[in-house]
Amino acid sequence: MQKGKTGLTLTFYAVLAFAAAFFGGVTASLLVAGFVIIVEKNDWLTKQSLEAVFLTMSISLLSFLFNHCETWLKDMIGWFDPYSYGGDAYGILTNIFSFFAFVITVLEVVLTIIAISRVCKGKNAGLPILDDLANRALGIFRPKPVVPSPMAPAAPTQAAAPAPAPQQPAAPAAAQPAAPAEPQAPEQQ
Repeated sequence: MQKGKTGLTLTFYAVLAFAAAFFGGVTASLLVAGFVIIVEKNDWLTKQSLEAVFLTMSISLLSFLFNHCETWLKDMIGWFDPYSYGGDAYGILTNIFSFFAFVITVLEVVLTIIAISRVCKGKNAGLPILDDLANRALGIFRPKPVVPSPMAPAAPTQAAAPAPAPQQPAAPAAAQPAAPAEPQAPEQQ
């Protein structure tokens, strides 16, 4: 295991970045990523900490959007039927959005466990979309594979071209003086 400048292993920092992303949220993961980028200056570790930051930011964004959609829909129900505020439709929406919040939490736990298990082995976390975001943030671009195009059908064969017309003989050129021959070494006997 490779040790960093502070004497701790690089995998410890990578695990710390994902644990901070899970338990501490955006601020904690940004602090760990900032420390890793400024102090350690290791490409692999920087990429892992950026993936951790992107993981916590994407989960926070999803939670934010679902919470505001729930609030907006509940307010719409309240506008149309102010006397049944808290009625059946309100309860149904609460159950639906509670289910989505549960799914987001399970997704966060699963992705964090996958990432921590991979970085403990010294591998890239390789989270599906977040890996590409981290590569783009670091300026790493993978070339897209070249897909060969299907071969075009062969053109129909054409008849042989007619023979070229006979040309007239060219006028004889004036004789040019020959270049002097290069000197050769004398032959020895």
